Amino acid sequence: AHLFYYHNYDSSSQAQLYCAAAAATSDSSDLLFSSASRFDTSYGDGSSYKVFMRESSSSTVLPPILRFRKNKAVLLFIKSYAGINRLFAFRYKGTTTTVTSACDTDNWEYLGLADAVTGSSGPVWADAAINDQGNIAIAWAANDSNGEEQVYGNVYLDGYFRGATQLSNTTQFNPAANGATRPVVAIDASNRAVVAYSMKLLSTTPRRVIVNVYK
Repeated sequence: AHLFYYHNYDSSSQAQLYCAAAAATSDSSDLLFSSASRFDTSYGDGSSYKVFMRESSSSTVLPPILRFRKNKAVLLFIKSYAGINRLFAFRYKGTTTTVTSACDTDNWEYLGLADAVTGSSGPVWADAAINDQGNIAIAWAANDSNGEEQVYGNVYLDGYFRGATQLSNTTQFNPAANGATRPVVAIDASNRAVVAYSMKLLSTTPRRVIVNVYK
């Protein structure tokens, strides 16, 4: 078992990301967690920077993004890189069962930056999904160059990201009236992915649920 959690959060809505692992010696024994270690130190702008953890507009906490399917897992976090928040992606390899090293790079493969720079602030919300083959779908919300929140997606198939794509349609929906689009994503065994989020129509004020499908 892996536990990812925030520690030493500050008034800037950022925190350090820590990892601890546990294993049981039998089906009836308790899980014994290892000593926790900081996970994000070597990524982004370094250990003096922390992981983005809270929407400043709504004060809603974005939990550590950890999703699994059977023995596969994907981890995301948002952290400053070259002065802009970026989306860092990892996949669990499980090459060792030693609890004390379960949080290191022998077990968590760094896949790269999943997002694309679209504005000056970077992602403000994200979600991920993984299937049995270890392929991954990612969705996130970020402000564009006009400061309007848009929704984006990317897939990791057969060893590389296929490229970030804007999913929200500004000819039908009003990004300026939105914020908090909160995209969620799923992917099936055939690598078909679906992203759902909410925005307002141009002509009406109620929010609507929008779905995009990757085939």
